[in-house]
Amino acid sequence: MNSPKDIHDLFPAFLDGTLTPPELTRLFRHFGTADEEELRSLIQTEMEFGKEPVEQADRNLKPRLEAIYNRIDQQVRTEVRAEPAIGRRNFPVFLRYAATVLLVLGVSWLLMQKLIPEWNTGEWKKITTRYERNKVVLPDGTQIWLGPQSSLEYPLTFSGNLRPVKLDGEAFFEVTRDVNRPFTINSGKLITRVLGTSFRIDSYDNEKSATVTVLTGKVSVSAAAEPSKELKLLPFQQAYLQSDSQDVAMRAYPSAKELVRRREGNIRYEGTSLADIVRDIQKISPQQIVTKADLSRCSFYGELKAGDNPLKFLENVCQVNNLTLQKQNETSVTITGNGCRK
Repeated sequence: MNSPKDIHDLFPAFLDGTLTPPELTRLFRHFGTADEEELRSLIQTEMEFGKEPVEQADRNLKPRLEAIYNRIDQQVRTEVRAEPAIGRRNFPVFLRYAATVLLVLGVSWLLMQKLIPEWNTGEWKKITTRYERNKVVLPDGTQIWLGPQSSLEYPLTFSGNLRPVKLDGEAFFEVTRDVNRPFTINSGKLITRVLGTSFRIDSYDNEKSATVTVLTGKVSVSAAAEPSKELKLLPFQQAYLQSDSQDVAMRAYPSAKELVRRREGNIRYEGTSLADIVRDIQKISPQQIVTKADLSRCSFYGELKAGDNPLKFLENVCQVNNLTLQKQNETSVTITGNGCRK
């Protein structure tokens, strides 16, 4: 006995007029309609959607759903106007209208499942760091250097047309190339898509800023709020979230090679603001750093190496800038002073 055909295998046969009556009934039930013209339109929409690249499908999803809804809504409104004014029964019309809403919701769900079916399926694993760094190798061979105070979630098995992961924090990626399955990172404020490349993401949920910096290959970046507006990044370019508009902008980043050293915990500072250095130190130090000095003119040239005592390094940075790092108790230190040297 032959097993039933996949529902998608029936689409060409319907368009060619070669379906058997039982197969036609399956299609009617699948789409929730008994109107052959409406069914033809829905099938053509789904078949065209499945042929598109993921990026193009993402851009066209909303207008297609709106078109389907408007077409069905217009048909229902025409039926309502055609009802006799005397003795009109509204109940069946209400049911038809409710059915169209359910149909649109069903098509929406179906299209979204075709676009990113893996986000909500399968078993996922979560890795979280505290003050250390951690290297993770994914099922496809992709290597990730997870920064301190960060978390990474990924499926135990990649399936379908995407390789999705979720990031909160900092990570350097070396993505195994797969032209048929883009690698997608949801880092809260940003969505990043690649085929195979190396880059760094800095996007902590508890901070307003977020960046994506490319070392090799090409990367697509968009704000999570507007995934259709993508920026294409090349090596030594950085995408960043603008604080005023929350839009994604791009700038040159000539020191991208330093990302390879940073992933191991070796951070070189070249005129870096003291505020940014304090941010780095805070992520690898269990002591809370309290600032009671004006750091606006403070900067530093030097290198924090993996294994260095972070508070001892910060103490040296403060001394260079005419500031003092004072220990308050076992859980906090304070930066004080009259300001930085000009």
